[in-house]
Order: sequence, then structure tokens, then C-alpha cells
Amino acid sequence: MNTLRQAVQEYVLMRRDLGFKLHDAGKGLLDFVTFMEHHRASYITQALALAWAQQPSNVQPAHWARRLSFVRGFAHYRSATDPRTQIPAQGRRSAPLPRTSFIWAPPAPARSARW
Repeated sequence: MNTLRQAVQEYVLMRRDLGFKLHDAGKGLLDFVTFMEHHRASYITQALALAWAQQPSNVQPAHWARRLSFVRGFAHYRSATDPRTQIPAQGRRSAPLPRTSFIWAPPAPARSARW
């Protein structure tokens, strides 16, 4: 079984051979592997994927979702060779997005023009 770093390199190479550029995803996945090595993890878990994706804490949740999507694609690939791999859930958010309230009011009656 190869390491996560080797698997990421193979994954990115395969995807690029298929025509995908993967500029941000390639860099992000290498950063993810460094994070995993720092935590001495040999396989992907949902908790570690989410912890990595939510860095840094001072950005919009859309940035976190994008980072998590990098890991999700790689985790699908990795799960074929490592059954311990957990694929992060689709649409998972750490906190709900704020809702905008709209107050409905009936339209004002049309005024007829008086000549």
C-alpha cells in the first residue's frame, strides 16, 4: 500500500492526464497530505478532512467547501485501494448559513390617472 503523498501524486497526475488542470486542487491536496502527516494519520477520516478544510478560520464558508471538495474527490479515488478511507459527506457545513428575512406586503393599489 502506498502512502497518502504517493496516492495524491498519482491522483493529480491521472486527473491532469485526463485534461483537468487542478492548479488549486493539486496544491491543496499536497497541503492536506502535510496536514495528515502532521497528525500521523495514514488514512482519510471525515473529522480530519473537515478540520483541514476549515482552515483558515477567517475566510468565507465557500472557501471551506471548496477545500473539502478537493479532499472528497481524492477520497473517492483513495477508497478503491484503502477501505479505511472515509469520504466526507456532500453538503456538510460546520455552521448554518444566516437566513435573510423577507416581509411580504401586498402591493399598493394602482391609482387611476384623472384627466
